[in-house]
Amino acid sequence: MSDARIPLDNNDSERDLRHVILGRKNWQIFASPRGGEVACRLSSLMLSRRQNDLNPEAYLADVLMAAETTPSSQVASLTPWAWAAQQEGAALAE
Repeated sequence: MSDARIPLDNNDSERDLRHVILGRKNWQIFASPRGGEVACRLSSLMLSRRQNDLNPEAYLADVLMAAETTPSSQVASLTPWAWAAQQEGAALAE
């Protein structure tokens, strides 16, 4: 392989999955299937937040406050990548 952009290992992928594997036994009981679905969505959201290198406290505080007033047609604006773009736009406007 001559492409230097391709990593020689998969340590980043293994590190991202480690917390899921270690917590699997603890997460078997969610009291209901709906609880398991919610946990999966939250885990996916937080991994997306990490990929976008966002502060978890700032992101969650802002999104949870905006969630109750955001119409369902605009819920995509609360995703980590859309939120990051809004923050960059606000920083540039200042």
